[in-house]
Amino acid sequence: MNTLPSRRQFLRTLASVPLVATGVAGCGGIDSASELPKVAVDTRRLAFSSLGTVIEALPNDNLVVQADSATRKGWQYGGDFGQDAVLLTPWAVIATETRRFVLESARQRVVVLDANGQLLRTLGGRDALLHPLRYPGIPAPGPDGLVYVPDRNLGLIRAFDITSQTVRTLAQDAGLVAPYALAFDPAGRLHVLESSSQVVILDLSGREVGRYGGRGTQPGQMAMPTSIAIDSQGWVTLADPVMAALHHFEFNGSFVASRRVAHAAGEPAKPLMLALRTDGILHVHASFDTSAGAVHRPYPHLL
Repeated sequence: MNTLPSRRQFLRTLASVPLVATGVAGCGGIDSASELPKVAVDTRRLAFSSLGTVIEALPNDNLVVQADSATRKGWQYGGDFGQDAVLLTPWAVIATETRRFVLESARQRVVVLDANGQLLRTLGGRDALLHPLRYPGIPAPGPDGLVYVPDRNLGLIRAFDITSQTVRTLAQDAGLVAPYALAFDPAGRLHVLESSSQVVILDLSGREVGRYGGRGTQPGQMAMPTSIAIDSQGWVTLADPVMAALHHFEFNGSFVASRRVAHAAGEPAKPLMLALRTDGILHVHASFDTSAGAVHRPYPHLL
């Protein structure tokens, strides 16, 4: 099924937006390797707001920190331990201009903070009476102002309205296979990464309009992708730590290239999570590929 316009067709409507250049070569059916998204690789779980701040999730420290990219001044949330800790195992953080969405894996919920690190509310949770989350994945802010959260256990997606505190459920009967990461493309469609290594494309009503990927070793197939990101140009990138590669697609599902990435000093990397920076560069949270001879050297934390 392929009912979406190609990336190049879509770009004709975005003539004022320049292509993102890169100095990292790719492989596969692509006109020019310089079209692939430029990446920055390190070990930190980062998110980026449109106002020049950087946010880091530190699951081993039960902590989320934010720093201004210029002054390095900021705030932190959490940092205590025990069952009564404010935050337990913040696995990932997603940022908008005014909100920080923290995936708190130990409590199976999403913690919502404002831009100053103040708690606004929590979403879901294993024990929530209404609209629980049994095994939430990485959330994604939608073009409609809602925040979308996949649930790997229930096989559905919850769309939370932070202002009205209403909740809508998507794809409850779509047969999603353990959805665990989401991203919206420039046309407003939701790309849902399943544990089957397939990506299902849904419209905002939850109707399937396409799918791509799948498990395997052929071009366009993946081993076990763990994160998905889509930039303003329509590039879809998936992080695959098992293959130690990034996989690139057009947002209609057409495969373009797979490539390996490295840390700043050239050590081979295993990409784990992806986040778009405000300058268009794709941040890749990655471990060191010790099987390829890399030596683990963590990067300094924000605060």
